[in-house]
Amino acid sequence: MDDTKRILKKSVDDLLSANGFHKSGSWIWERDFSWKKDVVVVHTRLPDAKEFLASIRILLPIPLQANDNEVCFYEKNVPSLLGKKSNYAKEPLFFGKENFIKNFCNDIELAVKHFDFYKTPRECLGTLDKIKDPNAPIYKIIEQYLEKESRDQFIKSIEEKDRENRNKSLGHDF
Repeated sequence: MDDTKRILKKSVDDLLSANGFHKSGSWIWERDFSWKKDVVVVHTRLPDAKEFLASIRILLPIPLQANDNEVCFYEKNVPSLLGKKSNYAKEPLFFGKENFIKNFCNDIELAVKHFDFYKTPRECLGTLDKIKDPNAPIYKIIEQYLEKESRDQFIKSIEEKDRENRNKSLGHDF
């Protein structure tokens, strides 16, 4: 692996690790929650290519088939998410490699903030119509999953508040 590629991978790894992601593949980082997984992937056109494309995904743990443990709820490549025309970022041949790495990482950092729109099952439900075709069979499966997760989180928050109130009434401050 050449220097620029190695430095780019380390820079992306440092950035994503600081945002709660762990490496799960050569150019794949994941952040796990009980009900979803945020994923950042960096693609190259060819193994030796000096062209890179980052994308983000939200996966839901809905097994549809024996080999399938997850359903992709949302996927977008970073440049189009940020309103840029070009998809693959091309590493400069000679000068400006540091700026290339800095700009690529800045774009990923902005894209990671996009996951904030999907922090809860309720927020995902609110965007489901814009992301998936309501007539597609997977739509109903995802909708049912998100409704169940939303109810479960609501019940859990009520139970936690009850527990806090009981502890306060008993003189415990947890």
